[in-house]
Amino acid sequence: DSAWSLGLVRLLHGSGYVLTLSAAMCMLSLIMPPSRSGEGFGINTLMSILPNAVLPYMIETWFSNAGGGFIYTFGALLALPGLAVLPLLRRAISAEPPDRMGQETTAASKTWFRIKEGLSQRGAPALLGAFGLAFISIVLVFFFLKPICLLRQVGDPGLFLSISSGAVIAVRVMFSRSFDKMDRKSLCIAGLAAMGAALALLALAPVQSAFLTAALVFGLGMGVSTPLMSSLMFLVTRPDL
Repeated sequence: DSAWSLGLVRLLHGSGYVLTLSAAMCMLSLIMPPSRSGEGFGINTLMSILPNAVLPYMIETWFSNAGGGFIYTFGALLALPGLAVLPLLRRAISAEPPDRMGQETTAASKTWFRIKEGLSQRGAPALLGAFGLAFISIVLVFFFLKPICLLRQVGDPGLFLSISSGAVIAVRVMFSRSFDKMDRKSLCIAGLAAMGAALALLALAPVQSAFLTAALVFGLGMGVSTPLMSSLMFLVTRPDL
């Protein structure tokens, strides 16, 4: 019964997360000027990464004996204040002129046609592939980090997440404005390469110094690459797509 309950919780949480994230990114693309897309996506993802820098280490340190029910309930309560900003978002979107918002009255029957049209944009399939592989690596690190730490005795998984998330935050706070003034493609490739190097370091050098270095390099790479991939996708596709 507990396994089915947990599966249902994960299903509902995942569905809500995907819908919320997709809608938020769509609304962001409507109100953000293309010339500042690197900075905009950097700031947006900065706000989503802040909890990763604090909560894992806090829970591992202060609530290590707490049950899963308490942690999930605590997380659900933290999500509630976000409902208060929805009216503000609606006003911001409704203030956009029709030509900026695109053809939002397109019939549902044309949805798949529009998806195919979006995928046909030059560079879009490659960017989607890079996005998918990058996030697979992030999910694998987050999902398997704790058993790896327990098996190798290399350190606290919460500390790894705090270091990597701290590096992401530092990059985006200090350099988000520079993302739009540099070669986005080259910088994005460098960030993805850093993430790959961090994974190799984590796998091949099972000592604490390598563990902490991998956390720092992984965070730096993620801090650079993920907002730039969003920025590049934003620039290669038409506004209505």
